[in-house]
Amino acid sequence: MKKFSFLLVCFGFLAFGSSTLFAKDKRVIVKFKGATRADLVWANGGIVENEFRILKGVSAVIPEERLAKLWAHPAVEYIEEDRLVYAIGKNPPSQPAQTVPWGISKVNAPLAWTLTTGYNVNVCVVDTGIDLSHPDLKDNIAWNVSFVTGAKTGNDDNGHGTHVAGIIAGVNNTIGVVGVAYDVNLAAVKVLNRSGSGYTSWVIKGIEWCVANNMDVINLSLSSETYSQAEEEAINTAYNAGLVIVAAAGNDAQTGNNVQYPAAYPTVLAVSATNKDNAIASFSSYGTWVDIAAPGVDIYSTYKGGTYATLSGTSMAAPHVTGCAAALLAFNPALTNAEVYAKLTSTATDLGSAGWDAYFGWGLVNLYAALQ
Repeated sequence: MKKFSFLLVCFGFLAFGSSTLFAKDKRVIVKFKGATRADLVWANGGIVENEFRILKGVSAVIPEERLAKLWAHPAVEYIEEDRLVYAIGKNPPSQPAQTVPWGISKVNAPLAWTLTTGYNVNVCVVDTGIDLSHPDLKDNIAWNVSFVTGAKTGNDDNGHGTHVAGIIAGVNNTIGVVGVAYDVNLAAVKVLNRSGSGYTSWVIKGIEWCVANNMDVINLSLSSETYSQAEEEAINTAYNAGLVIVAAAGNDAQTGNNVQYPAAYPTVLAVSATNKDNAIASFSSYGTWVDIAAPGVDIYSTYKGGTYATLSGTSMAAPHVTGCAAALLAFNPALTNAEVYAKLTSTATDLGSAGWDAYFGWGLVNLYAALQ
C-alpha cells in the first residue's frame, strides 16, 4: 500500500458548513448517509444528472445559494465539487515505422505470447472512448458505452483512448501494431469528451459500469490534482469486487509534481513512464504513490480515424501494465487482484535505487518474469 497523506482542504472541495467555494449554479457530487435522497436535491432547486449505484449519492447541478441548506440536512454525508479530469498525454512527434512497438518488446510481451495472450479477460478502457471501427481494434471491442453528455456511444472523438487501447490489445494481424494482450475483450467506456476532459461523476459512472458488467481490469489514463472522496469510494468498491485497477501516475514532474488522482489511491496500481534507455521520462510524475514503471515515451499505437500515432505520457505507460495484468489473469484466472499486483511488482526489473523508489516504484514491469 502507498504511504502518503491526503490534503484535507483542497481546491474545489466544499468545506463543512460552507458554500463559499461555489459561484452561481454548481456541479456537485452529493453523498448520503443512508438511502439516496434525490428528492432533497430537487427540493433545493437542483437538477439530478446521475444517480450512483456504486455509492449512495448523485451528481447534480444546484444553485450556489442552496448548497448550505442542502449540506445542513442530516441525510447528507458530504458534498464535493464535480471537478474536471483530463486525459494525460503529450503531443505526438513523428511516427516510427514498426510492427511491434518498442514498449511491447521492452515489457517482454512477445516472450510471453507462447504462454498467454489475454484470451477471455475483460478490460475496461475508461477514457475518451475507442475508435469502434479501427481495423486494428474492432475485432477485440466487445462493449461500448458513454457517460459523456451528448455522446451516445463509446466511439472516440479525441484519439487518446484509441491509443491506449492499441497498447493493450492491438490485434495480432498483418497491419499496424500488436498489443501486450492482443486477445482480450475490450470495453470502450467513454468518460472524457472531444477535448479530453470530463467530470468526476462521469468517471464514477464508468467505474460503476465496469463493476456491474463483470470486468476484470480497468485502465485509467486520466488524472486530477484534486482528491475526491466519492471517486476513491467508487474505486475501492471496484477493488473490493475483485477488479485490477491501473492508473497513470501523471505528467507533472516539470510543473510542480503534485499528487495525482486516481493514481494516488491505495487500491490503484500507479504507473510512471520510462524511455527506451530505461530512464524515467522527463515529464513523469514521481512520489510515494508510484508502484511500477512502464514504457511511455514515443509510443506508437492506434489512433482515431483508423490511423496510427506516436504519443508520450504516463497515459501510454499505464496500458502496458494493464495488458500485463490481463495476460497474467488469462494465464491464471484464480489470481486475486492483490496477487496480480504482488506478482507484477515483485518480478519487475529493478531500476534506479535498489528496491522501491519514487521514480520507478518497484521497477519496470516484466510480463514474462511475472508468469514464471
